[in-house]
Amino acid sequence: MSYKTNFFITCILVVFAFGKTTYSQTISQSKVFLQKQYQHLKLENPIAQADFFAQKYRKMGLSSPNSMQLVSTIKGKNGFQHSKYQQFYNNIPIFGSSYILHTKNDKVWRASGYYLPLIEPFDAIRFSKEQALHIAQQEMQADLYMWESNTMKKFEGRGDKPIPQLVIIDKAFPKSSEHYALAYQIDLFSAEPFDKKRYFIDAKTGQVLLDLPLLAHTTVLGQGVCKYYGEQTISVDSLAPDHFVLQDFSRGQGNAVYNSEGDIFTDEDNFWDLTNENQDEIAIDAHYCTEKFYDLLVEKFDWNGLGNNGESMNVVVHAGNFVNAFWDGDFASF
Repeated sequence: MSYKTNFFITCILVVFAFGKTTYSQTISQSKVFLQKQYQHLKLENPIAQADFFAQKYRKMGLSSPNSMQLVSTIKGKNGFQHSKYQQFYNNIPIFGSSYILHTKNDKVWRASGYYLPLIEPFDAIRFSKEQALHIAQQEMQADLYMWESNTMKKFEGRGDKPIPQLVIIDKAFPKSSEHYALAYQIDLFSAEPFDKKRYFIDAKTGQVLLDLPLLAHTTVLGQGVCKYYGEQTISVDSLAPDHFVLQDFSRGQGNAVYNSEGDIFTDEDNFWDLTNENQDEIAIDAHYCTEKFYDLLVEKFDWNGLGNNGESMNVVVHAGNFVNAFWDGDFASF
């Protein structure tokens, strides 16, 4: 082998080794990568529930200011229990966080959910609660708020002026990004016009990061077991702490999944495992794919839903014995 050949091969190996190191360093520091890696975790060697976070803390990108606090434990099928945890950073709640340990005989076999890894210290707050409330009101532009109405003050809770609460939120919520914000969460209830929304105001910049409708529904993130796509994070509607609906109001006018009887799919613990002999789990596939299709239209074509007006994309599964799926102007039937 010639000197030139040896030199060339050596250069290639050096470049490859450097590139591999740089790539691994980049990946290890990526918030989105860590979040996806631990979004659906299956353990070959189960870990005692009491030891799970102690063993996984650093690997998950969690530092000492973080804490995972147990919220509830729900009895599942086949001897499993699902323990739900809420993430806090310096005692500030992480909006949307819900991490679930799936245990059997006090051993964690699977873990899944939404959390924020690699949270860094935030800059000093520049906007006060009063300023954040004023920004939210400017955004809503209501003529009369509930706490200003003498009539509504008679109803307990409705006549109270909202108190902004500090939370930490991904700036791209409900999507994932590398950028987090310390924000004020403010629920505004207006009498004229009648409306209720939740606003998130960046405590550093005063920017409105997100607004969520609160009338009759609240969009939350859940975990769904698909037939073809494994476990995935999905957006669903929360009607009560133990009543979730397979409907997504974070995209357009809301996308929902129904069965052939016209009933919308529901769940009690927001861990959507509908697997049964009727293959109801395909409802999760339909919901997940509808979300991804909506996001594709927005991101790649700057197109808001089917008619560029946020129109609902509702789905019916188990719709009948026909060869092809079809769209009838209101529903996609499968």
